[in-house]
Amino acid sequence: MDIFKNLDLLSVGIAVAGIILLGFSIFFSDRRSVTNRTFLFFSITAAMWSLSNYFSYHITDLNLAIMLIRLVIFFAVWLVFFLFQLFYIFPASKASFPFWYKYIFFPLVILTSILNLTPLVVEEIDTLTESGSVATFTQGPGIFIFASIVVFSILGGMVFILKKTIRSVGEERKQYLYTLIGFLTSFLLLIIFNFILPAFLNNPNFIPLGALFIFPIIAFTSYAILKHRLFNIKVAGTALLVFALSVVTFAEIIFAQDLTLILFRSSIFLLVLIFGISLIRGVLREVSLREQLEIANEHQSDLLYFITHQIKGFLTNTKAALSMILEGDYGEVPENLKGVLKSVFDSESKGVNMVVNFLNASKIEKGVMEYKMEPFDMKQLIFDIIDDQKIAAEKRGLTIETNIINSNYTLIGDRTQLREALFNIIDNAVRYTPQGKITVGLERKGNDVTCSVKDSGVGITPEDHQKLFTKYGRGKDSRKINVDSNGIGLYTVKKIIEAHKGRIWAESEGQGKGSQFYIELPVSH
Repeated sequence: MDIFKNLDLLSVGIAVAGIILLGFSIFFSDRRSVTNRTFLFFSITAAMWSLSNYFSYHITDLNLAIMLIRLVIFFAVWLVFFLFQLFYIFPASKASFPFWYKYIFFPLVILTSILNLTPLVVEEIDTLTESGSVATFTQGPGIFIFASIVVFSILGGMVFILKKTIRSVGEERKQYLYTLIGFLTSFLLLIIFNFILPAFLNNPNFIPLGALFIFPIIAFTSYAILKHRLFNIKVAGTALLVFALSVVTFAEIIFAQDLTLILFRSSIFLLVLIFGISLIRGVLREVSLREQLEIANEHQSDLLYFITHQIKGFLTNTKAALSMILEGDYGEVPENLKGVLKSVFDSESKGVNMVVNFLNASKIEKGVMEYKMEPFDMKQLIFDIIDDQKIAAEKRGLTIETNIINSNYTLIGDRTQLREALFNIIDNAVRYTPQGKITVGLERKGNDVTCSVKDSGVGITPEDHQKLFTKYGRGKDSRKINVDSNGIGLYTVKKIIEAHKGRIWAESEGQGKGSQFYIELPVSH
């Protein structure tokens, strides 16, 4: 058997497989879209027309040949109808059709397609080629109705797509241009190979390859539909895999030499297509669900950010007012109220710190965290934080000491963000130290400044150490002592320090033996 004998069938099979896969891929990407549904019908009709067209020129049995020719004309009517409808509604997801379309044009297409299956359009075969296939056939009077529908659909569709292209601008125009390029390419190929060559050069050899000539409009239009959504790489990879398997299995068909093997391999080819379409549908559904989940998460994140930002303002104002009252700015505070006010102040401080952590974590994940780099005094910053922590420490019976070696501690960085980071470390030391003291150290070595916070608290186990700076990473003992811990404080601290080209680490001899946190920052970066 000459392996090149049926290469035309292989090319048609590849084109048909591509047409079907693209049609279903577009449909599954948005099944509610009228454009996508129309494109699916257009693709299926194109595939059926292509196969009928191919086999009508390779069948020597006259009865079967005339049946196939009538099927070619039958599918041709629906092919141009769906092309017209596609150009009429493209790229809308919803559409309403006028009276003439629903009650005149569409019924006329149905009637014409039925007539095409009768001798009123194709009466009989006139001549055969040397190989025994159909060369010419006698046309019935109904051929004029068929021709009128075809001409009206093609010209009408072209007018619609041209008008939309001319009126559109920007990205929308590109979308129409892709569709127009595909249409003109297919139209030109069909005119050359299915009309000019057979009519003027007596060369009908390319007529059976109609699938190849239809494929450009399918490919360009599918890209135009998906252009704004950008076909997901996972979906594209799945479609390419299914297409490759379809090509391989179809190639096996044309190289088969007996009827049983042809039927067996044909069934395999159909199963591959069916399985592939189902696989693409599943992948598209997964991608769609993931996109919906990402959008929902984004909305939830935005809402959380807005709420926490508002809450931060309320809590900060309340905290500032309580601080002024405790400091005596509004007069002497009775002793019996000081304890209550200190407790409320501590609660407000917890709330502010928690909200700030959430806000910072949200900004970091969104990539919108802003840093205002300016010179500031690190030593003064530490004294300010310790001063803010005095009330909370005194309430727990703790003392906060400093061990600051005399040096120049002017750094370049975002004072506000670094304050939040250092406050978080010292605040944790206060919360996780049931008794004893906390020592805050500061030392400069060359161009690096190291701040240390040592406590005599619960310590850090080896297991907890591994997730210490991860999001929502909380130790077992920390949850027992601080039920308000949300597990994002140290995560945001680490991100802030790293944004300043610094590093943070922790050391502990184990459970119940306290811990030491170190922050190393460059003087400038």
